[in-house]
Amino acid sequence: DLLGESLREKYLVKDSPCGDPCPSRCSKVTVVREGDHAGAFTEGPEYETVYSLGTCCGIYDLGTVIAADQACDLLGLDTISAGVTIAFAMECYERGLIDAEDTGGLDLRFGNGEAMLQLVHDAAFRRGFGARIALGSRALAAEIGGGSEAFAMHAKGMEIGGYDPRGVKGMATVYGCGPRGGCHHAGGYTVTVELTNPDVDRFADTGKAPITLGTRNRRAGAADSPCTCAFLSIGMQDDSLAELIAAATGRPFSAADLYLTGERVNALERVINVREGLRPDDDTLPARLTDEPLQEGPLAGKTVDFDLMRAELYAASGLDPATSLPTPETLERLGLQWVTDDPVIAELAGAAGRPSGGGAA
Repeated sequence: DLLGESLREKYLVKDSPCGDPCPSRCSKVTVVREGDHAGAFTEGPEYETVYSLGTCCGIYDLGTVIAADQACDLLGLDTISAGVTIAFAMECYERGLIDAEDTGGLDLRFGNGEAMLQLVHDAAFRRGFGARIALGSRALAAEIGGGSEAFAMHAKGMEIGGYDPRGVKGMATVYGCGPRGGCHHAGGYTVTVELTNPDVDRFADTGKAPITLGTRNRRAGAADSPCTCAFLSIGMQDDSLAELIAAATGRPFSAADLYLTGERVNALERVINVREGLRPDDDTLPARLTDEPLQEGPLAGKTVDFDLMRAELYAASGLDPATSLPTPETLERLGLQWVTDDPVIAELAGAAGRPSGGGAA
């Protein structure tokens, strides 16, 4: 039931834009017309919501997903984090790491849609086992233990979106090295290039850094910085976007400036993250993706060589592998030398440049 055709045939009310006169009309207003969740409605569910609250949890009834999406919207929960964390708890339950006593009597086997819906509400109000779900998968894995950290699907504490890096390898560093963890936006988005460009091997670990950085820098420069719609900006030519920005700001602005602006944004985000305590070891992925191949299908035998991919991304980004800070040369090229006025950054950059024995170079 988790198909676009099913959504249109059984649940769709109308295509809706964020605001007239947008031609995209990418929102889908849906309603459940019959069954246990009759009357539930939402603006969606989008792909990531179907992935997290649906397939991740072993739930294939779109009406249940719509009801859960509506609940998340009304209660202020992110659907990806909610669904992926609940799915993690379900796996812990099926592995015997937690039981009904831990869950307050909830049967958390995969496919139990009513239990999933209950946990959405309980997480929002921090009731019962829902209070532990509200912590997110990283903190919940730390509580449960038993090796569960290996399959807690997050990066830097943010639950990972619906693109398995074992099948689109560029997404490994999108998630693992992105500025806010498992986000499929801020870290780049390699899926389209990897799945549609016949010259790109989506299963290759090497050669993905330029794709990741190209999409990451364009997103930051063409969509986030000028506050344009991410979906519409994807379909616009770089020259056209640059002309719009030049017209709006009154400053000369070229297509190359889109990427330079994005690169500056991402370098500053990296500096801020390092200042606040993140280090190269925080750029990582769950062991499930690096050590656990699937047993069948097109991804059979595939894992991610993340150390290799991270090293390639650092090199292409001009980052110091010892600190993950932009190198002095990178800062100078981007006109960001002033960030070393911060004493924390200055100390880290200085320490990275000293011999391993310490002391002045």
